[in-house]
Amino acid sequence: MQEKVDTLQDEFCEGKVIDEDEARNLMAATALKFCKDTLDHLQETQEKAVVEAEVEENRIKDARGKLDALKQVFLSNESSGEVSRIAEERAKKWSQN
Repeated sequence: MQEKVDTLQDEFCEGKVIDEDEARNLMAATALKFCKDTLDHLQETQEKAVVEAEVEENRIKDARGKLDALKQVFLSNESSGEVSRIAEERAKKWSQN
């Protein structure tokens, strides 16, 4: 039976065209699915990055506020030259570590 089908397909060149069209459709569908999966993954990654950036932004704002408060305390108690000297000493200490 399959031989008859193959013979008819060969005779009318129909089977090959159908197979090629099916193969093209399958490849296109596979490529589209891969693209969709990649886009979904990239979107998830971007959403996570946005959340992490917001968290870091809040941490920076908090640290900046604390730093400003410390500056006010030091500047009210010591001269600005003394604060600069202390800052330089601490910077040297951190750079050595």
